[in-house]
Amino acid sequence: MKKIIHFSRFFLFLMVMLLASCSKTPMQKLESSTVYSDMSQTFWVKQYDQKTQLWSEAVEYCMNNSDKPNCDAVSRVWMLGDSAK
Repeated sequence: MKKIIHFSRFFLFLMVMLLASCSKTPMQKLESSTVYSDMSQTFWVKQYDQKTQLWSEAVEYCMNNSDKPNCDAVSRVWMLGDSAK
């Protein structure tokens, strides 16, 4: 019975670690070639409005990596500014 409990805890630990490693930061998503639906213009307008550090980093990154698909929304918001809303 103790082996089953230890195995269950170990399995649970592995699942938690796996799920934690699957979540990506917004910058990791920008650097990816995979399109992420949550990296939309709406998301970046909020970052722009709040003048976040993430917004500054995203603009700098995307200016030099415009081929990345998740940079499209950042570029649109940056070019349109307040009219992107």
